[in-house]
Amino acid sequence: MFEKIGQAAEKAARKVGVSRRGFLGRLGKAALASAAALGAVLLLPGHVRAGRVCQCYYICPNGSAKSQYKSHCGACNPTLQGCPFASCSCF
Repeated sequence: MFEKIGQAAEKAARKVGVSRRGFLGRLGKAALASAAALGAVLLLPGHVRAGRVCQCYYICPNGSAKSQYKSHCGACNPTLQGCPFASCSCF
C-alpha cells in the first residue's frame, strides 16, 4: 500500500517538477491546513456561518415593539431605548 502511494506521489511530482519528498511535504501541509480550517468551522459554527443574522425583539412599556439585528443572540442588549429585551430569533 505504501509503495503504491509512493509511486503515485513520484509520478505526480515528476509532472510538477519537484522531488517526491517535496511533493509529499506540500501535500501534507495542505492537508493540515484543510483539517485546521474544518476544525475551526466545527468548533465555532455560530461565528463562522456566513449570512446568519439574529433579530432581537424588545417590548416597550407603551405596548409597541422594536427590533434590532445582531450577529448572535448573545449580542442583544438588555434594553433598547427603555424597552426590555423580549426574545431573539436567528435566520
